[in-house]
Amino acid sequence: MELKQFFHPIAQDTLPVREAGTMSDNTDFHIAEHFPDWEAADIALVFVPEYRGLPLSENPKNGFVKFRKQLYNLKDLTVSCKIVDLGELITGALLSDTYDKLQKVCEYLLANNTLPLIIGGSHDLDLAQVKAYHDTEKTLGIVGVDAKPDMEQSGIPSEEHLFRILELYPSKIEYSHLAYQRFITDKNTLLQLSKLNADLTSIGQIRDNLQETEPVIRSANILSFDISAIRKSECQGAYHNNIFGLTPEEACQLCWYAGLNEQLTSVGFYNYAPKKDIQGDTAMLLSVMVWYFVEGYSKRRPEYSFFSNFHTKYIIPIDESLQTLVFYKSKLSDKWWMEVAFTEDETPVNGQIIPCSYKDYQDALEGNLPDRWIKAVGKVKDC
Repeated sequence: MELKQFFHPIAQDTLPVREAGTMSDNTDFHIAEHFPDWEAADIALVFVPEYRGLPLSENPKNGFVKFRKQLYNLKDLTVSCKIVDLGELITGALLSDTYDKLQKVCEYLLANNTLPLIIGGSHDLDLAQVKAYHDTEKTLGIVGVDAKPDMEQSGIPSEEHLFRILELYPSKIEYSHLAYQRFITDKNTLLQLSKLNADLTSIGQIRDNLQETEPVIRSANILSFDISAIRKSECQGAYHNNIFGLTPEEACQLCWYAGLNEQLTSVGFYNYAPKKDIQGDTAMLLSVMVWYFVEGYSKRRPEYSFFSNFHTKYIIPIDESLQTLVFYKSKLSDKWWMEVAFTEDETPVNGQIIPCSYKDYQDALEGNLPDRWIKAVGKVKDC
């Protein structure tokens, strides 16, 4: 089965003129009589014009033309990645058929170590993105960026997709949520996610210290980004957004962190509304977010063993009982990790090494157990 059969080719007249030094010069496009060599690519762009998961669905014709023109006119990266644009996914007769097609496409790409970068389409499409990992035996780290967690059981797919995702593999998913807004998020939803040991970060917490999101994103394999999390004044072409939310700079920073994460193997940007994007400003914003993700990807570096000369080890005493915390700092990237280990009924438990921040190290120096350590211990004990 060929990947080509899942996609419409891109109309030649909708593509920008290929210019040296721009993203278009580094991208292979699916056009008539030519399907790109996706097996040789680092990143594959997958456009999904599927909106039936929304309360008011629409299917705009050539809805991604503005986005493509903005993205491919951006300047090329310092370190280039091999990118392919596979075109628009051929949607199914039913919404569930589209899910199945997108899942198969992602499975193909992931099996080839090509990162799927999905541009949607309603946010419930991330259900297919996650289901593409069904064969994995490892814990699956998912980071969602959204103004509120979509946990409602309303019968509307875009409002309940997170609930359905967490039902898929309840013992295998570690979920983190960024940029939720407390005044539109039901407290019972937060309680439910807390019981699942989800890591929850509000928009206010992000604004207080954006850098603290980096370790959260670094623990993920999947990023699902609803652009309605960006405030409306800066992102008119999104569904369900409001006057509060992320700034464009914050959104791009999150994308850059995600690109840097060598464990992250798929990303989806959802709820782009072409019909609302009259001036094309949201297409520009989304294209720059993708640019920052790709730029971060181009700077990925393998992190060697924590017991190698590429890391510095710090052992910090916490209290008089001689309890210590162990930290590792990469000499290559300046990233931090800490070891999570505890003793229960005098029985030692093997430690886990998790991403952390310099702030966690500073907290330990002051004799305080970092919040990230306490949460991680709770997850280990519940396993």
